[in-house]
Amino acid sequence: MINKIKSFIQDLGNFGPLLAFSVVGPGLGAIALTTSADHWLEALRSQPYSLLIFFLCGVSLTGVSLIPTHAVSLVAGILFGAIVGPAYAILTITSASIVSYSLFSRFLDDQLLSLLEKKPKAYLIYNELLKSTGLKTLSMVILIRLSPVMPFAGTNVLLAAGKVRKREYILGSAIGLAPRVILVTIAGSNLSSLDLGQGADRSVFILGITATLVSLAIIGKVSRQALKKMVEPAALTE
Repeated sequence: MINKIKSFIQDLGNFGPLLAFSVVGPGLGAIALTTSADHWLEALRSQPYSLLIFFLCGVSLTGVSLIPTHAVSLVAGILFGAIVGPAYAILTITSASIVSYSLFSRFLDDQLLSLLEKKPKAYLIYNELLKSTGLKTLSMVILIRLSPVMPFAGTNVLLAAGKVRKREYILGSAIGLAPRVILVTIAGSNLSSLDLGQGADRSVFILGITATLVSLAIIGKVSRQALKKMVEPAALTE
């Protein structure tokens, strides 16, 4: 058993550590962001170039998996409101996904593909869906991004490692991420800070986030069902 585990870790190569970091990094970043908000949020709000600073920081930090997308969306809502905030958040997060793709593609060779080749069923599904081009791949990326259980950073690593074409990756990411980004940004627009200890902020935010979670659950269920229908034909042909 130990030898199998060692062999599996060796087979992962750079893919394993990058995937692990993409899962852990955003969580730690969210803690750091929240605990330090008193030192930077108000200063950023008063800056004449707050939009540019928000964009550059959001793209760089989210692109290297140091903060999660929901943090970017919440801050966009706080700073820019429910009308223009979602547009800024979508632009920033989509740009961050491009940075992630370019960055991870440089560090990942063909480790994931080598692993998939050892799993005929998984490799078949990959070839049928992600390795194809056009509408099929675009639909696949959109459905993956729509699912609220799929972490942004981890998905970036998987799609980059899977050599998904950049055109489908960017467009699919923008469309698939939009619903959750918009919903969280609107919820954030009801906050005056990231400190939820304030009574009014907390009550409004709880109501907003509850509606957001219900909406995301519905979107996630629909996307999972659609994704399952896409995958099943490929799996059955094995």
